Amino acid sequence: MIERGGGNIVNISSIAAAIAMPHMATYGAQKAAVESFTRSWAAEWGQYGIRVNAVAPGNVNSDNVVEFIGADQFTSWGEGNPLKRNATPEELAEVIAFVASERASFVTGQVIVADGGRLAV
Repeated sequence: MIERGGGNIVNISSIAAAIAMPHMATYGAQKAAVESFTRSWAAEWGQYGIRVNAVAPGNVNSDNVVEFIGADQFTSWGEGNPLKRNATPEELAEVIAFVASERASFVTGQVIVADGGRLAV
């Protein structure tokens, strides 16, 4: 990316980096590290035209997540945010595509939260 004169990195974090979740301490710590790396790399590589951001989703409706926590628990987690539902993979992909696009050309070192407002309440 340095040789090409710039680039864009989008890391995937989680709201687990910002809130305590039962049985998720290690996962939350890993995602907090992703957010720290994101900010550090943005500061380090911005001079080369490289943008580094992260997207922190809340609950995303995927087979892996539903299997991990169970369908009933997954549904109740979605009801716990202001939008009263979980995200679709396509909705999360739209956020990632925006952050990676030239429309976000002055955005770097940020964690974009896509959680249906869960961290707001």
